[in-house]
Amino acid sequence: MSENSPRRLVIAVIGGASPTTAAQDLKSAEELGRHLVDAGCAIVTGGMSGIMEAASRGGRSSAACGDA
Repeated sequence: MSENSPRRLVIAVIGGASPTTAAQDLKSAEELGRHLVDAGCAIVTGGMSGIMEAASRGGRSSAACGDA
């Protein structure tokens, strides 16, 4: 990274991976991930399932995501 390149804020999202996680909690985590990436942040999660997977899915759905 050069001295003049902008730095992105990196935010970690952690949460439960229980199969009984409430649908509203998963929806909120997905929205959070999308909003963070929309705002120019990078997100880091474990991404396996539950809240972390939902946040990752939201981040990937952002128009600002290079993978979208």
